Amino acid sequence: MNRIQRLSLTVIFTVSVGLIPIVLGIYAGTTYGFSEADLKKLLESGNCPGCDLHGANLGSADLSGANLQDANLSGGVNLGGAKLIGANLVGANLSGANLHEATLEDANLINAKLFGANLVNADLNDANLQDADLSGANLSGANLKDTTLDGTRLSGANLYNADLSGTDLSNTFLGGSNVNGAVFVGTTGLTDEQKADFKKLGAKLD
Repeated sequence: MNRIQRLSLTVIFTVSVGLIPIVLGIYAGTTYGFSEADLKKLLESGNCPGCDLHGANLGSADLSGANLQDANLSGGVNLGGAKLIGANLVGANLSGANLHEATLEDANLINAKLFGANLVNADLNDANLQDADLSGANLSGANLKDTTLDGTRLSGANLYNADLSGTDLSNTFLGGSNVNGAVFVGTTGLTDEQKADFKKLGAKLD
């Protein structure tokens, strides 16, 4: 066997051995995402602050009143249609999460990270989004009536047909957001310039 043949066999053997743990992990059903223990804790007790649930499937789950403060709910976690009424999501990471048609009425989302999240047709009525980051989030058709938006970042967010009636927008970041069809009836805090711009963009004001 010449030197080239020996070298080729060595490379093949090394690569094959390196793949063994990966293959074994796949067939053993190893989970490389959320903590199953944390998921069980949440579903059984509703109390899971700081839990790692990134990428978990919680679609249509009833998590009303749950304590998920500082929890990791990023990585495409599915909360579509979930009920999170009155839930504590202070400081939670929901970036990129699917919250399509989720109910977040009265939820506490202070300092929550929701950039890039899917909140299409979500119900955020009377929720507290103070200092939350929803940059680039899709809030098309969302209900944001009477929602606290003090210091909230909505830069680049899609607010198409969203209802922001009764909100105070005096300290809300709205640069680059899509406000076509959005309802701003009874809102406060918008400058005359913003009102004029929003009307031109198809928003509905007083």
